[in-house]
Amino acid sequence: MDLAPLFKRLSKVAVKNSPAILTSIGVTGAVASAYLAAKGAFKAADIITQAQEEENETEKGHELTFEEKFDLTWQCYAPAFGCLVLSAAAMVCSHRIQDRRAAAMASAYSVVRESYTEYRVKATEKLGPKKEQEVRDEIAQDRRDRHPIDQTVLIATGRGSTLIYDKWNDRYFTSSRNEIDKAVNEANREINVNGFVSLTDFYHYLGVQGTGHSDYLGWNISQLIEVYYSGTLDDNGDACLQVDFKTEPHDKFDRSY
Repeated sequence: MDLAPLFKRLSKVAVKNSPAILTSIGVTGAVASAYLAAKGAFKAADIITQAQEEENETEKGHELTFEEKFDLTWQCYAPAFGCLVLSAAAMVCSHRIQDRRAAAMASAYSVVRESYTEYRVKATEKLGPKKEQEVRDEIAQDRRDRHPIDQTVLIATGRGSTLIYDKWNDRYFTSSRNEIDKAVNEANREINVNGFVSLTDFYHYLGVQGTGHSDYLGWNISQLIEVYYSGTLDDNGDACLQVDFKTEPHDKFDRSY
């Protein structure tokens, strides 16, 4: 039986899940270190007690010094120390792998974002603003059809009655075009003052709660926020406004300005 394909597959699985595996090793090792340290402490106490009794039986018996106790018992803690070192190494390796993967993803996202921007600019040049708007409206309508409101989240903000679709988080909220323009102006004002603003901050200006990833995306002074709108309809003829960013948020917004 040829086991090479099996080993190759297991190797790929191990590499793919290496951060989780290393983290598990680190956590398990930390628990094992605590157990071994406690076990070593009991053993060391017995050794010191026995050594002290033997010393007291001699004519020049004296209290054992710290150095003497260390020389007698350091081996009791060696397994716990070794396990702790391996646990720390596993955690450090896991962190480095995750950092490299995050950097690779950020680089790939940057390339895609730049390519998308170039494509959009060239499409506008070739088709003209009106045709390009029609294409965006059709794309927005297709997106709306794929994500009906009964399958997503609706957030009532109290800041307008127009239905807005948030493609970044696949959710709907109520607002208005004026409120969105106002949020854009407030966010850009913050960029001019502080140098950057996050996607979470932009949602705050809209009266919508941020999400798990919105803290890590945003804009900075190198490129202010610009938006464009697309109108869509559902099967019942209800209108929905979709908002896209001409300047999409990116992950290095707080350190590249």
